[in-house]
Amino acid sequence: MAVVHNRSTTILNIEDITGVTRNQSFTAHGRVRSAAETMAIAASDSNGSTLRFFRVKSSWRIEGLWLAADAAIVSTDVDIGLYDIGDNGGVVVDKDCYVDGLDLSGGAAYPFTNLAFHTRGIETVKQQVWQDAGLTADPRTHYDLTVHLNTIGAAGGDFAMILNYIED
Repeated sequence: MAVVHNRSTTILNIEDITGVTRNQSFTAHGRVRSAAETMAIAASDSNGSTLRFFRVKSSWRIEGLWLAADAAIVSTDVDIGLYDIGDNGGVVVDKDCYVDGLDLSGGAAYPFTNLAFHTRGIETVKQQVWQDAGLTADPRTHYDLTVHLNTIGAAGGDFAMILNYIED
C-alpha cells in the first residue's frame, strides 16, 4: 500500500495559481445562519396534517435540522421535506427529502436530534436545497420546510425545530 496525501476541492481551488476557480460561499467559509420555532399539534389533528416551520431559499445549503418533540406526541410518525410556498400553490415538492418515516413511538420525549442527513448520504454534504429536492437546476425560489404528520398519536403536544443553513 502507498501513503497518499489528497487535497479536497476546496484546497485545490485555493491553490489554483490562475485564480480562475473560486470556492462557493455555501461550501467554503459561508456564514452559518439559524432559525428556531416551536409548533403545537392538537389531539384533534388528523393523519396527513402538516407543520410549515421555515421558509428556505432554494440556493441555501442545509447543514443542521434539529427536531425535538415532547412526550405527549411520541406515537407520531413524521416526514420532513419541502413544499411550495402558498403563492406557488403550496403543493408538495418533496415530502421526505430530509426525513422519511421517523418513528417517535419511544414512549418518552424525543430529544433534539440533527436529522439533516436522515435520508441523505454523506456525499450530499455540499448540496443546495434545490438539489435536496431532486431538481436538475436552481429555480431561484423559496420553499417551506415542512413536517408531514403521517400518523398522529391520541394526544396533542409540541414540536420544536432549529434550522442551521448557509446562504449562497
